[in-house]
Amino acid sequence: MACEILVAKGSVGVPLDSHQRLVDKIYEAAFVPEMWPELLQDIADTVDSVGGTVFVTDLSRVPRWTSSHSIQGVLQEWVADDWITKNQRTHRMVALGHAGFVTASDVFSAEELAADREHEEFLRPRGLGSSTGTFIPMPTGEVVVYSLERALH
Repeated sequence: MACEILVAKGSVGVPLDSHQRLVDKIYEAAFVPEMWPELLQDIADTVDSVGGTVFVTDLSRVPRWTSSHSIQGVLQEWVADDWITKNQRTHRMVALGHAGFVTASDVFSAEELAADREHEEFLRPRGLGSSTGTFIPMPTGEVVVYSLERALH
């Protein structure tokens, strides 16, 4: 999965041992959750993103989440303001059902993205512009969402 992220975002020039270190960290973080913030930042740095997040949701609430330290405040605000129920990005990504990473342009037309409430009211005012994400369905009916956020250009 980590190699897919890195190759998909154009970091083919990153040495294979760097990819392997990230893969190793992902396996470690599965057992040591405290490692996620640093790991998410390492992945984000590798693909020229501001930061990364991972959260569990049933698309009506976000009971568990973590993020890289660089965007922790943003995600904290996003969760507190209940954007999981107001955003279309996550809902459309899950509905698409693609087994891999997608970008906003995969789930929005250019016109839809320009008018999207989450982008207009939340992301752009905080300097965030684009993202890539994926989800993993859980047996509980929830999904685990991974997202990497890029700066607004």
